Amino acid sequence: MNEETRNEIIHRWNGQQSMRSIALSLRVSRNTVKRVLEEYQRSRDGQTQESGRRVGVKSRSSLLDPFEETLRERLIRYPNISVVQLLEELRDRDFRGGYTILRQRVKRLRKELHQNVEAEHKFAPGAQAQMKYHAYDLLFLEEGPQRVYLFGYQLNYSRRQYLRFCLHRDFDTTVAKHIEAFEHLGGLATTCLYEPTETSAVDHQGTEIRFRPEFLAFASHYGFRPIIHANSDFPMIDCVKQFNEQVLHKSALRSIEHLNEITSQWLNDDAKKSVDPCRNKTHNDELPHLIPVPKSDWSL
Repeated sequence: MNEETRNEIIHRWNGQQSMRSIALSLRVSRNTVKRVLEEYQRSRDGQTQESGRRVGVKSRSSLLDPFEETLRERLIRYPNISVVQLLEELRDRDFRGGYTILRQRVKRLRKELHQNVEAEHKFAPGAQAQMKYHAYDLLFLEEGPQRVYLFGYQLNYSRRQYLRFCLHRDFDTTVAKHIEAFEHLGGLATTCLYEPTETSAVDHQGTEIRFRPEFLAFASHYGFRPIIHANSDFPMIDCVKQFNEQVLHKSALRSIEHLNEITSQWLNDDAKKSVDPCRNKTHNDELPHLIPVPKSDWSL
């Protein structure tokens, strides 16, 4: 089983979908779904593989399973692409199935992707977050000129956020900052939006865009589903512009450590404003709907 299918099972289970329904919609056995969820819970609780029951039933695979990520990417990039055109493209990739099974799979994927788009505009508590880096060239009094990156993670219901400056935006830094954000916010949303250009989480293989397997493994451990936000107007985290105006452009900065001290103070002051005046939604309202941070740390 690939990491994307495993992440999808966990995401649907966290969304209160039954094991039977998950198995039917993903065309895997219920034993496979059960095994994935048992492994997920053991991993979060810090238990070993041997502590759970092993399941020897193999999942029922489809000729389309190896191509599902490609289909998602094509449908995101070209929503109106025809099944016939998709079939021609898959034939070039050695797909040996027929038109009918492809049409059925495309119909299901289009429905799922449509639901994802609707979720971007109709936020429910704990349903969605967004992550983004912003680059700055700053002059520090002690360290001189430096390029730094502002990591931002925002809960889209309450607009509560976590910000932290760092010197790099590589995979290890991105994972570490996610974990800091989850702990700061008291949990995490079930989905998170990412730009197609976020190379710490996303791979580009020619015209194809997909999440890195190690990032999907990280997401599965914490129980959230990453989503590539295909629109060119990726929504900027609300607080960043306000932070720039109120703090960044008005402070004499000694070092990146000093900058993060100021950032932490600004976040603490902002947290006291518990209600977003534009949405009247609070972080306390959202907390019961967030996925708890697992007891066990993630390791690659």
